[in-house]
Amino acid sequence: MTSNAPVTQIIHLGFKRNTDANLDDAGLWSEALNACEKSPGLQRLYWARSLEHPEHVELHLVRQSLSQHQDYLKSPNHKTFLAIIEKLSAQIKSIRHAQIKSWTPTDKSLARGAPVTGTAIYFNTTEVWNDYVWPLWTHIVRHIDGCIGCSGGPLLEPVTVVPGLLGEGLSGKGEEKTFETGVEREAGWESEIVRKDDGSSFSYR
Repeated sequence: MTSNAPVTQIIHLGFKRNTDANLDDAGLWSEALNACEKSPGLQRLYWARSLEHPEHVELHLVRQSLSQHQDYLKSPNHKTFLAIIEKLSAQIKSIRHAQIKSWTPTDKSLARGAPVTGTAIYFNTTEVWNDYVWPLWTHIVRHIDGCIGCSGGPLLEPVTVVPGLLGEGLSGKGEEKTFETGVEREAGWESEIVRKDDGSSFSYR
């Protein structure tokens, strides 16, 4: 699954209280997003709350290379971002990087028009999985009623997580495991009602 796609930095945020008021675009959350947008090399920014766990937010920052993302994490803009989310009673739970690209001709996942995007990670993937299972999945899911595109790509670093459902990982319970390889995958759906994939669902904007 070698790819020349830009690299997406996926920042998982955990909020300690209800996020409805915290994510007012005219308030502190907008300032936090502005701090990210000012960073060099940014191509695209989008974010979403988990529909199942509203206290969990994913922020995606797209740049051309992994080194640009690593430079951002050491920059004053990122320090500003951290200071702002602290005021929102939020903290970074994890950061990972993946080369995500569209795998269908009219992909509407990930803030391209799909009301709901289902996300998941497949861990310990092999070359055989990448060459055969992944293309098969992208071919099958695009023909399911209600699917309006799919995207994904390889993780660029080992990732340490609590395997299982998103809620289990957010709870702080369970045993963390480190996986050397993995694939991030997303599928766009017309609504949560028609979503037929596994994983967590988000409404990216």
